[in-house]
Amino acid sequence: MSKLSTQQASHLARRAGFSANNNQLERLASANSLEEAIEQLLTQSPSLLALPQWHNETPTGRVEDATLRQQLARQRRNMGKELKFWWFQQMVSNTSSLQEKATLFWANHFTSSLEKVKWAPAMLQQNLSLREHALGSFRDMLKAMLRDPAMLKYLDNANSKKQSPNENLSRELLELFTMGEGHYSEQDVKELARALTGASVDRQTGKYVFRRGIHDNGSKTIFGESANFGPDDVADLILRQPQVASFITDKLWCFFVDEQPDMAVIATLSNSFVQSDYDLAELLKAIFLQDAFWSAQGGQIKSPMELVVGSMQLFDTAMLSQQQVLKISGNMGQDLFSPPHVKGWPGGKAWYSSGNLAMRERAASFFAKRASFTPDIAQLLATDAVGNLPATDDSDYLVAVLSDPAFQVV
Repeated sequence: MSKLSTQQASHLARRAGFSANNNQLERLASANSLEEAIEQLLTQSPSLLALPQWHNETPTGRVEDATLRQQLARQRRNMGKELKFWWFQQMVSNTSSLQEKATLFWANHFTSSLEKVKWAPAMLQQNLSLREHALGSFRDMLKAMLRDPAMLKYLDNANSKKQSPNENLSRELLELFTMGEGHYSEQDVKELARALTGASVDRQTGKYVFRRGIHDNGSKTIFGESANFGPDDVADLILRQPQVASFITDKLWCFFVDEQPDMAVIATLSNSFVQSDYDLAELLKAIFLQDAFWSAQGGQIKSPMELVVGSMQLFDTAMLSQQQVLKISGNMGQDLFSPPHVKGWPGGKAWYSSGNLAMRERAASFFAKRASFTPDIAQLLATDAVGNLPATDDSDYLVAVLSDPAFQVV
């Protein structure tokens, strides 16, 4: 393929990021081939906003004074609000659009919730860890998540001990994070739970700690292998199972392409994924080179973050207030750091339900009325408009474009 057309560059920019804005299109248009354009996205240097002042604070212990407890609870709530606003601003500003889009994917894969973890610094550190590995090694990411304080607290492993192993982390690890149902046994879940005992969180520092005294040192049999497995053995044990590569490849395909993958293509891609030792950048590159990726244009409903962050980038809009971001994030169904359950945000048609449709249309109208310039139609819409649009020089042109259902898809 030669240089990308505006339509092709717009599709790649929207799917591998949030928006087909002018800066992104100029970079992609400068590439001499599709492969070079994809390589640009994969190698863009990321940027990181200044972290909140409290990012290194340690957890507070039990407080007896009722007034002080209320003050600390209020402080935690404010930290949570600042955390959500920080991530939103980071999505808008990151110079690596693909890293940011992939971070959003992984945060909905290795799910944790602020409501249960209750400590914003832990949730922030998890986000930074996912961001670090988002385009790197899935092996390293999995190992990091098994030492992640927010994950250990969210799935109740911080207090898991040999006398009574908690199976929440081991079960979700296999069912939702690595393999999918039907590819492991109940015995595997129980034995993994034993291996994970002792993987905990220091109450004073909030950091990962291995509590040797509550770890089960007995032999465990997992996936047919027997040994005195511990927390640091779990990731490698799982990654030796052939289903993992297929499961992860399928999930990435559904997020970046469509929800009906060709399983023969998935098999080919997952074989290469294993051969690369779970290199996520190589897998994404292979996905973006598939014909199905290019024919999927306009086939996905934008998530609330794709809709709002993408609109802000497209029109170079001034940053929203924290209050506006929290309202949008909550009312449109994608409350940052607060997915509804361990399976994450549902996505797909759930984004375009009667309950949040009005909010999505108001958001589109909001940006249409504040735009100071008119992008190319290929940047605005991933597919043909449903209604008849006025002339481009009509004062109502952008309002009509962004009000059209075609603006809601990517």
